[in-house]
Amino acid sequence: MTASRPLRALVCPLDWGLGHAARCVPLIEALRQAGFEVAAAAVGLQARLIQSELPDLKIFPMPGYSITYSRRLPLVIYLLLKTPFFIEKYFRLRRNFLRIVDAYRPDIVISDNRPECWKTGAINIYITHQVNLQYTKFYLLNLFFSFIHRWFFRTFEYVWVPDFPSKPFLSGNLGHPRKNFLLSPKFFYIGPLSRIKSWESPSDFLFDICFTLSGPEPSRSRWEEKILSECRLWPEKKFILIRGTNTGFTIQPPENIKILDLASSKELCAAWRKSRYIVCRSGYSTIMDLAMAGRTACLVPTPGQWEQEYLAQWHAHQGFFSMMSEKEFSLRKVFSEMRETHIFFDSDPTSFLPMVVSSLKEKLRRN
Repeated sequence: MTASRPLRALVCPLDWGLGHAARCVPLIEALRQAGFEVAAAAVGLQARLIQSELPDLKIFPMPGYSITYSRRLPLVIYLLLKTPFFIEKYFRLRRNFLRIVDAYRPDIVISDNRPECWKTGAINIYITHQVNLQYTKFYLLNLFFSFIHRWFFRTFEYVWVPDFPSKPFLSGNLGHPRKNFLLSPKFFYIGPLSRIKSWESPSDFLFDICFTLSGPEPSRSRWEEKILSECRLWPEKKFILIRGTNTGFTIQPPENIKILDLASSKELCAAWRKSRYIVCRSGYSTIMDLAMAGRTACLVPTPGQWEQEYLAQWHAHQGFFSMMSEKEFSLRKVFSEMRETHIFFDSDPTSFLPMVVSSLKEKLRRN
């Protein structure tokens, strides 16, 4: 670290869907506002999403784990069978990451669920809402996965949890373990991370439903096919579909649906504001975006992904969101069960992150 240049931060999002990249955008903005020079490490759709929000940001090509879902096996079994692949991939990605830090020389490395992204001599920060993993319906197996995940924490000086420290929190027991070891000075709650900056009242609805898709294949495409087939049965209704990909369609969309492949934050806000109802996956980044937008939604968890099923059930129990399985999903059911509910916070949720970043910068200056 030298006085001749600004402090440098390197932000590395996981490539499991677009949520990790999306929630890194407000983090990068907060770092820049605090005076840091910032770069990101990403490729593909993750890099494209970040670049669309921050066109002048330097992005180093950093491959990911290319996670997909099995069409037949439960997610946890599939991931266990792929363990040798993930171990080999970890070391290959680690070598790629070290080439990036040799070129960029960051003072801070911020890894969003990428355990291979840490640098000796820098301050290493790990971002996760999954302190308690919910990969299966079996408690002991979840405990085992949580232990493995926490084992990776040891190489990081800090763990940042993107949630509130107390109710109304968004991650449930995922980010708030009953045995609260988060009292450790290593852990900080930094508030929700969302590209949504302000809430605006929905008005002058142009669409009956906005579908917001996300997540790895083939689950994303399978649900898209079901949505398009359902929309064709309701020609009198108007829909908008945010696909979360720029790949081609497997079936032809009906004429009563507007298509957006990848939505910027402004396009996402506009689509949600102009839609009477929102239907989406229950990924945590999507839930943070909805909460910041003050909108409810019908949450449809990715089949076999227990974390999403837990989040959907937990939030439905809180009364802010409704939940529906993909198997039982139908537009008739959505129209009959959805209600307009808005989510509000007692305090400004955007105030947490600037304080944490400011404290981090002060620590670096003292060192």
